[in-house]
Amino acid sequence: MVKAFGDIGKALTIIPEPFFSPEFNLADEDLFERFLVPPQQNGEGGEGGEGGGSWGMEHMLEQQELLTGYLDLVEVGLLKQIKARSGDFFRETTRFQALKELVGNGCADVKGMRKQLADIRTRVVEDVIGVPTKHRKRENLIMVVEKVDAARAVVEGVGKVRGMVEGGSYEEALVELDRLKGTIEKSKLDKLDCLESTLTNLAEYEKLSANRLCQEFVDGCGCYDRGNVEVNFRLLPKGRVLKETGNLKSVTELYALHLQETIKLTVKTTVAECAVDVNGSGGNDSNPAPLSTTKTSITLGVTAMTFPQFLSCLEMLFEQILGVLSLSSNVYAFLSTNGIDLPELKGGGAEARGGKTSMTALTSASELAHRSISELLRIRKDAHSLLNLSEIKQLWDACLAFTLELETHAHGVRAWGLRSTLLAQAKAFVERSHEKHMSNLVATLDSEKWGQCNVSGSRQGYLDNLCSGKAVLSKTVAQGTGRGEGEEASVVNEANIEGVRFKVVWSCLLLVEMLMSNLAAAAHFQSLASDVVGKVCELLRLFNSRTTQLVLGAGAIHSAAKLKSINAKHLALVSQCLGLVSSLLPHIRAALMAQLPRKQHALLGDLDKIKQDFNEHAEKILAKFVNIVATIVETSLAPTIMTFSFDEEVGKGTSPFLDGIVKNVSKLHAVLLGLLPQEQLQDVFSRVFNYLDTKIPELFKVANDWSLDYKAKAKAKGKGGQPPLFFYPKTDEGKDKMVKEVGVIVKELGELEMVGGGGFPGLEARVKEVIGGGGG
Repeated sequence: MVKAFGDIGKALTIIPEPFFSPEFNLADEDLFERFLVPPQQNGEGGEGGEGGGSWGMEHMLEQQELLTGYLDLVEVGLLKQIKARSGDFFRETTRFQALKELVGNGCADVKGMRKQLADIRTRVVEDVIGVPTKHRKRENLIMVVEKVDAARAVVEGVGKVRGMVEGGSYEEALVELDRLKGTIEKSKLDKLDCLESTLTNLAEYEKLSANRLCQEFVDGCGCYDRGNVEVNFRLLPKGRVLKETGNLKSVTELYALHLQETIKLTVKTTVAECAVDVNGSGGNDSNPAPLSTTKTSITLGVTAMTFPQFLSCLEMLFEQILGVLSLSSNVYAFLSTNGIDLPELKGGGAEARGGKTSMTALTSASELAHRSISELLRIRKDAHSLLNLSEIKQLWDACLAFTLELETHAHGVRAWGLRSTLLAQAKAFVERSHEKHMSNLVATLDSEKWGQCNVSGSRQGYLDNLCSGKAVLSKTVAQGTGRGEGEEASVVNEANIEGVRFKVVWSCLLLVEMLMSNLAAAAHFQSLASDVVGKVCELLRLFNSRTTQLVLGAGAIHSAAKLKSINAKHLALVSQCLGLVSSLLPHIRAALMAQLPRKQHALLGDLDKIKQDFNEHAEKILAKFVNIVATIVETSLAPTIMTFSFDEEVGKGTSPFLDGIVKNVSKLHAVLLGLLPQEQLQDVFSRVFNYLDTKIPELFKVANDWSLDYKAKAKAKGKGGQPPLFFYPKTDEGKDKMVKEVGVIVKELGELEMVGGGGFPGLEARVKEVIGGGGG
């Protein structure tokens, strides 16, 4: 440590690190024990012994000397640092003394300058500086006088206004109040505490006068009469005063409220009166029935009305509401002509005015009117779905006429709410009518006896109108009418479609009525034309599929009709019905196309597919006629071939097989002759003749081959008895007889009425060929 004196670096390495800590404190228990308390020595001196105490004292003295040495090292280090920086210290001290002298001199100069300025002010400025001060005081006094005069005028004006208000001269009161407001604004009297109560009175008088004058003006608007110029022009002074005083906005709000209340009251009272008439409880003079205007009573009253009563109620409402709107429109036009334009209301009319946020009193009343009518219609939506087409058209026409006139009075208003309600109810009507049509058609087809029915003159008129492009002009047949109900005296047996006659059954006529009803709905409700296309297609598909099941599938035997069998007459009538509907399909397509927009014409492609389905059905029926003949020939007549021998029966009788063919084909011809047109009749019998042309020789050959085979087997086994057998004739007489009888078939069937010749091009030749090579 002695060597470290004079070397501060070595001194720092000798002094322990804790002494340099900012928080060094010997009072700390740990530091004190570390540097001053001696450690315990095991084995040296006993507890409390003399040797132990002596050693501890010596250790403490050594530690104190060591700490003193540390302090000396620090002190020496500090002295060396002071010695090394003493020159800089004394130099800075000298500079500080110089700076102190400069600051003192500057303060003395400032003090002297202030004294000189005060002397100048005393000699030059004080005599002149009072002039602007006195001028300012004079202006302030003048302003005070003016404010006092203005305040006096305002106070006096309040008295005048009070008298005008009490006397009911609200126009003069508003003019005077407007003048006083100008005085207050010009003189800025609104900040005077002494006039606070006066200004409050003025505001109340202004509010009262404006409200009363606005009410008088609105009442005058309600009494507007285009034929009474004197009454109308009484509005103008009030309107000009309200315009000059900036109260027209309040007029608009009050007028809008007045019109809305008028509309509400009109709706409530009209509906309530009609409901009272419906219930028959109009009350008496001594105890009149209360007229409830609550929503519940209106709902009950509206739902209790029949359709004619409701339509009459609507017509009364339309007349009264349009009268109110027409009067309001005339008022607006009159005021605008005379320079009084009522401002628009803010914050309404977004739905009716294309997203704008402003509307007039007239437009607000118009919107309330069409919303009220929409609500009445919505209350009766279930009842309206049960109306017939004539009634729903009446409702549609009446509401649409009201809508168009309402939009004419209130420019910019589009009654989308009422239009959408009408459209929804028309759609519900179409849906309900379609469901009814489908169920009625199914029930009618199931109970159909498939017998021909007559066609009334009215129904033929519908068909003529449809074929001539005038389907919408037909008077709609009442829906759900029974057979013969409502028919006219001019009855015909067949339906005439552009010169082609068809025999029809009742279910086919009912289908035509339903189709005409749908076409009329599409024409009247053009927005629903696309829906009607689907309904028409569903009806046609149902008729086609159900007819196929009942007739071709023989379902009519087990249906409500309980037919014993399906015969050619039933098939022929079905074929005629299919032909009639197929003939009408192009006209139905044209009628629907006229109601559809161009982009929806693709929907009519379903009708083309349905026509193809009808044609395929008709083709199956024609094939069914051949099947009937084939069944008779192959099942009933073919076994009779075995009972007749042409060799043995020469000069005696005719073949029951060939004779049966002639009789059965002639019976089929007799049935179809009165039911099918010549073209279809020729088509059917051409198919029958082609079948017989190949089948007769084939059956003879089968019978001959079977007989030969049986005879050979019986001879080989030695059997005696045998069943009836048929062999080709061996004699010339037998062969000639067989050829002649086949020729009789060709001749007699070829001479059938409206069938045409050439039906058996190769029958005789085939028969000659097979018998020429036959043998026994």
